[in-house]
Amino acid sequence: MPYIDYYLHFADQAAADAVLFDADGKPLDETLAIDVIGTWYDVDTTNPEAPVSTPRDGYYVNVRAAEEKVWPETVIQITPTTPWRVWA
Repeated sequence: MPYIDYYLHFADQAAADAVLFDADGKPLDETLAIDVIGTWYDVDTTNPEAPVSTPRDGYYVNVRAAEEKVWPETVIQITPTTPWRVWA
């Protein structure tokens, strides 16, 4: 069965939780596979002996769905050229 992968960007964890989870932390839609990445860091290794990590704005979550999903306006869908994490 083919899946649809969504790479989602939220303002913060609270915004992600409001869309994806109930008050007890259980997924609102149990048919979705949810991979919480959270804060993502860009690492500058110009000096390999002292790499510098810089957090990106926002909060990131990957979602895999069996069917197309319509997300609220608060959700930003991104299409990374090279995803940070992918489904196996």
